[in-house]
Amino acid sequence: VPSDAANGATDILTLKATSKGDSSKSDQATVITTAKTSAGGAGGILDQANEFADGLIGSYLESAGMKDKLGTYTPLIVLAVLVLLLLLLLIIIIAACCGGTPFRMSCEDNSHEVKRGYDTQYQITLTTKKGKKNGIPLILETKGAPEGWSAILDKAAVSPKKDEPAIVFLTVKPPAEAIEGATASISVIARMEKKKKKKRVVATTSKVVLPVSRVQITNVTNIPQEAKKGDRVLTVVEIENRDDTAATGIKCSIYVNEKAIHSEIVPMGANSKVEVKKSWVADSDENTVRVALE
Repeated sequence: VPSDAANGATDILTLKATSKGDSSKSDQATVITTAKTSAGGAGGILDQANEFADGLIGSYLESAGMKDKLGTYTPLIVLAVLVLLLLLLLIIIIAACCGGTPFRMSCEDNSHEVKRGYDTQYQITLTTKKGKKNGIPLILETKGAPEGWSAILDKAAVSPKKDEPAIVFLTVKPPAEAIEGATASISVIARMEKKKKKKRVVATTSKVVLPVSRVQITNVTNIPQEAKKGDRVLTVVEIENRDDTAATGIKCSIYVNEKAIHSEIVPMGANSKVEVKKSWVADSDENTVRVALE
């Protein structure tokens, strides 16, 4: 076939054989040759690639009835798609194993209620499956604290190691004048020291509730218990602070027949008890004593 033959050109060649002893005895054969573009051309490369693909998956395509669904080059197209999918899967696996962020950060209980003026604490755990001997150096920061709120991390940097997690505590405190129901969404961000774009974020939510007073009246005694008009009575009020912190501004008021006879500010230390005493004269044969903490 000439090197410049057009793709698809045909030629008929007849071969004739004659007996040397008897020229009347002969036979012939005819062959038809079709030229294809040489392997150096685009068409030849595609054809060869298609034949290769057909040898690999042609039987599967034929059994599935897809041999010619996409035209002459169906085997090559299907094989190319399969190879691309395999490459994409390989890239995803490599990215998951070698790329990405090589550490995790979690907070089991990331939503707290906090008393106004008090604080609450969140425990944050950082783990890794890769850290070498010195672990993975991480830088920590907080974000999102509203005005008046404080958000403090006990560590600004950690280095979790393989099978040796790092623990960090976030302390959140609302302002003393915060209204009930106010919330703060505060995030803790951990970044790699050398690759700061690789980070993890944990979000926390703190909701303000009014503190339940732990200062209580535990007992009220009137001596004597029954008094007539003109009798002198001593009222003894026992008050207890069951909180771990001191209470300030606690006012104890004593009322007789709904008339205030005494009022005073009672200093209460942490986990303490005090007595308030008041002597008064009954102005009736029937008297009702009421004590209130205000």
